[in-house]
Amino acid sequence: MINYKAYCVEQLQRYWQGCEQEITQLPVRALAQLPDVALPVQLNEISLPPWANECSVDGVILVPAEVCHDGDDWQCIDWWYVCYWYVNCLAERKFEQQSGTIHSYAFKLDGWDKRMWQRAWVNRIAMFLRLWCQHANPHNALSALPDCEIYLTHDLDAVSKTWAIRCKQSLFHAFNAARELKNLHLKASVERLKKSLRFLFSKGDYWQFDALCDLNSAQITRVIHLYGGAVGFTRNLQQMLIDPAYDISERALMEELLKLRDAGFKLGMHPSFDAWNNLINLRNQKAKLEVILGQAIKYSRQHWLKFSFKNTWKNLADTGISTDSTLGFNDQSGFRNGAALVFVPVDPDNQQSLQLKSLPLVLMDSQLFDYAMADASERRVQIDYFIDEIIHTKGQASLLWHPHTLSEDYGWSDDYQYLCHQLINKLS
Repeated sequence: MINYKAYCVEQLQRYWQGCEQEITQLPVRALAQLPDVALPVQLNEISLPPWANECSVDGVILVPAEVCHDGDDWQCIDWWYVCYWYVNCLAERKFEQQSGTIHSYAFKLDGWDKRMWQRAWVNRIAMFLRLWCQHANPHNALSALPDCEIYLTHDLDAVSKTWAIRCKQSLFHAFNAARELKNLHLKASVERLKKSLRFLFSKGDYWQFDALCDLNSAQITRVIHLYGGAVGFTRNLQQMLIDPAYDISERALMEELLKLRDAGFKLGMHPSFDAWNNLINLRNQKAKLEVILGQAIKYSRQHWLKFSFKNTWKNLADTGISTDSTLGFNDQSGFRNGAALVFVPVDPDNQQSLQLKSLPLVLMDSQLFDYAMADASERRVQIDYFIDEIIHTKGQASLLWHPHTLSEDYGWSDDYQYLCHQLINKLS
């Protein structure tokens, strides 16, 4: 196995620039023997000393139960292994080996302690280790904590309303109508059903490039991910139903994308639905985008968050992608690996670090509207919650809002405007 302490010291180095030696000398108790990863995941609450309150949640940090054989005292925990366990999703990797990939659907992880996804536990542990170092050596001045880094990203799934989109989103509304009816919310169920029919037959203007907020902040990076797969009648039925339908080489679209690039947006790749484990497809789509756009493509996020730990990152690295932001859930917001951190994943086959960085996806528009079925007040509580956690832990994470949902057809624009407003206010 990889030297997990050295690995975590390197991945979290932004928290102790200039004091790495002091951090590595902390008396963290190493595990005598690495435990088997237990499924389903169960977490223990580890109470921290009073001097570490600012990095705990209600006085505790959550760690996997299998590392607590020597007790729940904070001085008995191998904090380096806990960070490695979280960051590299050891539990999910084991689940995938046994049961196949979940792609990005949290509901498939039945019986897991969902609190693991509610906080940036790894970042909080890094902050705790800093405080421990300072507590042990009060005369040593630590470097300042880094600024948080937030990536506001947009996956360009549509520029016009296709019948595939009409059917998919109408089915979402119909499914949620059934959920409301099951919960005996008759009025809400009827409204959802009406919304399904309206969406199916109404027009929609999905050319929403001018609606993307202009956010001038050194702590915010803008990325738009673009589809470079098959178009027109060269596609099979699955591709017609699921993949974007636009042609990236269309002149009017190219003009809009170049405007965004000139305004500071990074241009990334949004691979097709079936490319998650197909290296040839990834290479071809990346090459197509690079030829048309006239630049190297370094950012990527998988369409529908189709993903496996075994194949996807390794294949993306082989194409030359340097940063992937797929690591998140379709059906709920949260920190899939308990971290708000750009990190280098470990290749499960050879236990070597991949030539690629993963940027976690923490919050997505459809999580709030299609899956949570939250009202406006609840959605904004969720938006604030995750922004606050990233800022408090000085984290790095991506947020996702699809441009076509800014149309009146969807009606999600007000919440996007709220998100942008809160980012500027909280980062100023």
